[in-house]
Amino acid sequence: MNIKKLLKKTINRISTIGLTSRETKSIHHADKISFIIVGEDQSLIDTTINSIRRSEISGHFSEHTIATADQVAHPVTPYVKVISAGDIVGEPFLTEFYQNVNFSTADDIILHAYSPESTVFRMDPVLANIKSINKNQHLVIKEYALPCLDNCIIKSVLIPRNLANPENKGWTNSIVFALEALTRSTSQQGYQFLSNAYVGSISGERFETHIQQLVKSGSTLLNLLDCIDINIKHMQKDAYKLKSVLFLIHQIVIVLLKNKKSDEILTAEEKDIAQKLLMNISRNIGHDIIKSFSSPNYNHIHKIGYSKIMGSHVERDICYLEEGDNEHTSLKFKIASHSNTYPRCFIDSNEVIPTNAKIKKLTLLGLEFSYEIYLWVSFENQEQKISFTNTYQTELFIAGKRLKSECYGKLVTLLTSKNALKEKLPAKAKILRYLATSILFTRKFETCWLFVDNDLRADDNAEHFYRYVKQNQSSVNAWFLLNKSSPDWGRLKNEGFRLIEFGSLQHRLALLNAKFLLSSHANPAITNYLPRKHYCDIMKFKFVFLQHGVTKDDQSEWLNSRKIDYLVTAGTPEFKDIANEGRYRYTSKETVLTGFPRYDNLKKTDTDKQILVMPTWRKSLSGELMAKSSKRVKNPNFLTSLFCQQWGGFLQSTRLKKMAEKNGYKILFLAHPNLVDYLEELAIPDYIEIERMENCSIQQVFKQSDVLITDYSSVAFDVAYMRKPILYFHFDIDTFFSEHSYSKGYYDYKNNGFGAIASNISTLQSNLNDLLKKNCQLDDFYTQRINQFFPYDDNNNSARLYETLTTLRIGSRSFDLIHHYLKIQLASFDLVAAEKSLVELTKSDIDLLPVERVELTRAVNEMIFWAKLQNRHVLLAKLMAHAEMFNLPIIGTDNSAHENNDINPLFRIVNIAVALTEGVLSHSSGLDSLSEALSDEDYLLPQTRTACEIVIHSGKNNVYLATTLLAKVKSNALFKQATLLQMLDSINLLKLGNFSEALIHLKKATLSDTQKDNLLRLMLEYHANENIRAFDLKFLHGNQLSPRATEAYLLLNNETVPSQLSKFFVTGNKNDTLLNEHLSMLFEGKKYPRFVEAFENYPISKIHIQNESNLTKYLVAIFLTRGITELKTKISRLYPKESYINAFDAQFLNRSEVNLDILYQMIEQSIDKQVYTYTCSEVYRYSLHFYKKNRPGLARKIATISVMKKHEDYYSDKNNWHQDSDYRTLIDAVKELNNVVQELNRIGS
Repeated sequence: MNIKKLLKKTINRISTIGLTSRETKSIHHADKISFIIVGEDQSLIDTTINSIRRSEISGHFSEHTIATADQVAHPVTPYVKVISAGDIVGEPFLTEFYQNVNFSTADDIILHAYSPESTVFRMDPVLANIKSINKNQHLVIKEYALPCLDNCIIKSVLIPRNLANPENKGWTNSIVFALEALTRSTSQQGYQFLSNAYVGSISGERFETHIQQLVKSGSTLLNLLDCIDINIKHMQKDAYKLKSVLFLIHQIVIVLLKNKKSDEILTAEEKDIAQKLLMNISRNIGHDIIKSFSSPNYNHIHKIGYSKIMGSHVERDICYLEEGDNEHTSLKFKIASHSNTYPRCFIDSNEVIPTNAKIKKLTLLGLEFSYEIYLWVSFENQEQKISFTNTYQTELFIAGKRLKSECYGKLVTLLTSKNALKEKLPAKAKILRYLATSILFTRKFETCWLFVDNDLRADDNAEHFYRYVKQNQSSVNAWFLLNKSSPDWGRLKNEGFRLIEFGSLQHRLALLNAKFLLSSHANPAITNYLPRKHYCDIMKFKFVFLQHGVTKDDQSEWLNSRKIDYLVTAGTPEFKDIANEGRYRYTSKETVLTGFPRYDNLKKTDTDKQILVMPTWRKSLSGELMAKSSKRVKNPNFLTSLFCQQWGGFLQSTRLKKMAEKNGYKILFLAHPNLVDYLEELAIPDYIEIERMENCSIQQVFKQSDVLITDYSSVAFDVAYMRKPILYFHFDIDTFFSEHSYSKGYYDYKNNGFGAIASNISTLQSNLNDLLKKNCQLDDFYTQRINQFFPYDDNNNSARLYETLTTLRIGSRSFDLIHHYLKIQLASFDLVAAEKSLVELTKSDIDLLPVERVELTRAVNEMIFWAKLQNRHVLLAKLMAHAEMFNLPIIGTDNSAHENNDINPLFRIVNIAVALTEGVLSHSSGLDSLSEALSDEDYLLPQTRTACEIVIHSGKNNVYLATTLLAKVKSNALFKQATLLQMLDSINLLKLGNFSEALIHLKKATLSDTQKDNLLRLMLEYHANENIRAFDLKFLHGNQLSPRATEAYLLLNNETVPSQLSKFFVTGNKNDTLLNEHLSMLFEGKKYPRFVEAFENYPISKIHIQNESNLTKYLVAIFLTRGITELKTKISRLYPKESYINAFDAQFLNRSEVNLDILYQMIEQSIDKQVYTYTCSEVYRYSLHFYKKNRPGLARKIATISVMKKHEDYYSDKNNWHQDSDYRTLIDAVKELNNVVQELNRIGS
C-alpha cells in the first residue's frame, strides 16, 4: 500500500481535531509547514497529533495543517513533513524550524534530527555519520543527506502526484519518496540541518534495523536498487545529490557486508540483477566522488570495494592500527587491501613475518568487494619502525595522517591516548574509581580472574574452568559472578566457590582490578557492564570468551562487534573458520584451540537407555514483543507451523512408542526455553518425559542418554564428543537459515554431520530403529568424522586453556602463515628472504603434517631450483641444510642424471640447462615427457614454468621460441639473476646468428673453461663470413681449448696474429676457412715469403690448391719472392695443357688479389727477360686493361717497353744492318724510336 492510499484512510481517522477531506483550514501567518501523518492505527495517529500540538504550544504557534491525500496533490504550505503514525514530534521542532529557516532563500530539502526512541532524544547513529561542512551555533550545513522522509522536511512542490511504487512498502516507501524529491530538487550546496528539531520513533528501531529488514527481502531490495538506478541518471552529475545517493547505498552495503544473509535469500537471477544495478549506480556516482567521499563509517575498504564494482581501483592500500598487546610488545594492524595477499612487513628495513595473520574476504552479493588483512607484529624496542609493501602501495593511516612508516613507541602512545578519559566524570564514577584503586580492594581483587557463565545460570564452561583453576592453580585469585536468585547459587556456595553477586559493588570493584574476565557468553551485559568511557584508563582486563557451544554457523556479524582477547574453540574446522578462513576479524592469536573446559567432564559412563530429543528454536515462531517488555505474546499460528506439525507428529507417532518399548528405551524431551510456552500445542504423549533446561544439569542428561535426536542445535557437538550417535531431523532445511538471524557457516550436515539426516518423519523413524537395533553403537564412519573434528579427547582442555592464558607466546607462527610468506617471497623471487622464513619455521618448532611436508618440499625444491639457475652457491648450501633438517626429499642434485626420468622434474630441468651450457647434452629425448610431467605440477609459480619452458625449447633447439619467451621476462630481476638462463639465451642468440648481442651478455658472465669451449664451438658452427675476425674474444680464451674451439677463436677473434695461426697449422690442424684467413692475413701483411712457405709446407687439403683466390695470391707471392722465371715455371706446372699467356691472363687479369703495379711488373719482366714474346694484339690487350683500370701511364709504359723491346730485338740482329757503318739504318732506327715515343706521348696526352 502506498502513501497516497494510506493518507486517504487517515482522513477518516483524524476527525478528533475537526478535519475532513472537504474542510479547509485557514493558514495563519506562521503556517509554513504542514504535516502528513501516515498510518492506520487511530491511537498512534492521535499520539503524533498530540506531539505536534505540544510543539505548537511550546513555541506559541497557531495550529498547523494536518495534510490529507487531497492536500498532497494540492499543497497549501511551502513545506511538508511526512511522519509515521505514532512517531513523536519533539517540542522544539517548530521553534527550531521557524527560527532557523530563511523562507526566501531556503533549500528544497531541509534535514532534521531523528531519534530511534520517542522518550529520550538520541541521534540515530546513521544520521550521526553525515558529514558537516559548516557548523556554528546558528547554522549547520551537511554535505549530503540520507534520502528518507523520517529525517527530511520537503518543499510541497516536490511531492509527486503519483506517489511511490506500491510494491515498496513501509520504510522503503519513505526512501523512494525522498529519493524522487531529491532528484527533482534544485541544486543545493549542502543541506541545512536542524539539530534541535527532532522526531522520535515509537518503534524503537534504528535506521540500521530498517535496512536489515529491507535486505532480507529480495524483491524489496531489487525494487529499491532499481529506483535508485533510475533516479541517479537524472541527477546530472550534481555532486551533492550523488553523495546523498552514495550515503544511502553505503548504509545498505554496510549491512550486506556484515551479514551474508542476502546472498542466501536472493536467487541466482535476483543476485545477477542486483549486481548489475550496483555496477550501474557506482559508475553513475563516479570514481571522483567515491574517492573523495567522507563519513565516519566510510573508509578505505569501501573506496576499494566501490571502485572494484565499477571496474576501477584506488591508488593504494591503507593500514590502520587496531590494538596492542603490551605484554607481548606487539601490535595488531588492519589493512584495507585490493588483493588477498599478505603484505611484506619490514622493521627497520629488515623483513619480518607477522606472528599471526589472516585475510578476510569481503563480498557483496557474490561480487568481490575488498579484503581486510589482519596482522600481529612483534617489536623489540620503542624505536623500531614498521612499514609494509604489497602489490599496491601500502601506507599507514595514523592520527589522520598517511605515513610510509612509524615507530613502535609512537604507535603505543597513540593507543594509550585512545584509552584516556575524554569527558567529565560523574560523581558515581569518581567514587567507584577511588574505591577500586584503594589498597583495600586492590589487595582483594588485584589481577583477579573473574568467571561468569550467565548472570542467572552456571553449569557451563566458566563453572568448569573455575573449578579446575581452584583445584589445580591455587595462586590464581579467582572469583565467580552469579545472581543470588540463580538456582545454582546454593550449589556452588556449598562447593566452596568464591561467589560475587552479579551487579553488586563487589562485581564492579573486581571488574576494575581483573586480569581476565572469562565467560561462556559475550553479551554486553557481561562484557560492557561498566561504561568504558568512565574507566578505560584503569579497566584493563582481557576478555576470554569460553563460548556456550561450538560455532558451526556464520556468527561473524555478532562476534565481530565484540572485543575478544581469547576466543576458545573446540574443533579444528571451527578454529580454522574463525582464525583463518571465515568472515571473522580474529586471528590465530585471539583464537585458541584448547577444547571446552566443560568437555573435561563429558566422560562416557553407563547410560539409562534413554533417547534424548532436543529441537532448537526458530526465531520466526516468536510472538510479538509486549509493550515496554522483553517478553513476547504467544504466537497464535504456532499450532499450524511446520515445526509443530513435524516435531509433534514424530513425538505423537505410535511407531516411536513401539520402538522405544520393544528395545527398552525411555524418551526424554528437553525443551528449549522459548518452547516451554508451546508444550501444550505439541501434545507430547505422557510416556515421554518432559524436562526444562533450567531445572536440570544438561551435562548429566547427556551422560544418561544413548542417542540424541535434534535438528540444528549445537548440543550435538557435546554428545558427539562423547562418541554417542546423533540423528538429525531437517524437515525445513530449505528455509531454516534464511529465516534465522545467522547464516550458514563452514559446517555442512551432509558432508560433516555426525549422524544420519532425515527430512521427514518416516525416515527419522527408520534411522532411529536402525540405531536401536545396534544398541546405539556409533558407526565407524561417523566416529572418523568426530575424530577429525575434535583434535583433543584427553579431558585436559582446562589445563590446555590455563597454559595458553599464562604462557608468554612469542613468535608462535603457524605453518600456514610461514608457508604463505614463503610463497610471497618466492613469487617475488626474494630467495634470501625466503631462506629467512625457513629459519623462522625452524624456530617455531612445528611438527609438520604430511600435507604440510609436501607443500614445504615443493617450496624448497623451487627455491633450490632458482638458486641453481642463479649459481648462488652459499644460498644453495643453506637451502640444502634446511632440507636436511626437515628431512625433505630433495632429490636429483646429480647433474649427470639429467636423462633420468624418475627424478624431480625441476632438477631434470636444471641438469638439462647445465648440460646445454657445457655442450654435453647428448640428445633431446625425454623432453616431451618432461613437459607432461611439469604440467602436472600445478603448484609451480608462473615464472618457474616459464624458466622450464625456456630450457625445454632450448633442449629441443627451438631457439626462436626460447629467446622470445625470455625476451618477455628479461626485465624481471629474477631472470636477470638466473645466470644459467642468461647463458642459454646467449647460446640461442648465437644459434640465431646474433653474435653481437650474445657476446655483450657473455662478457658479463663468469664462465668455466668448459662453457667457454662450448661457446666457441657453437660460434664456429653458426658463424657467417661477416663474423670472421669481427669480435673481441679474449674473454673466451681458455688454457685447454679443444681444436674446434681454438679454430673458432683464431677465426673470429679480431686480434688474431699470424704467429698464432702458424703454430696452429704446423701441428697438423686443418681448417679450410681458418687457413684462408691465415693466408689472407699473410698476403695482406705483405709477408710473401711466409705466405709461400705456408702454402707449400702446411699439411693442407687439395681444396686450397684449387682455390683460385689463394692460388693467385700464391703465384703473386712466388713472383715477388722468386721472380718471373719461377712464376712461369709454376704456371706451366699448374696448367700444363694451357699456353702460358692464357694461363697468365686467367690467373691475373681482373683479379682483386693482383695489384696493377705488380701485374705491370710481371709483364715488364716477362718482356724484359724474354720469358714470353708478346704479339702486338696481346700488348694492346694489356694496355687496354690498364686504361680500363684508369691507369693510362701503365698502359703507355707497357706499350712503350713492348715496342722498344721489339725495336731492340730487330736492330740488335746484325743481319738487319748492311754494314758496320750503316748510318742510314742507324738514323732510321733512332727516328723510328723517337716517333714511337712521340706517338705514345701524344696518345697519353
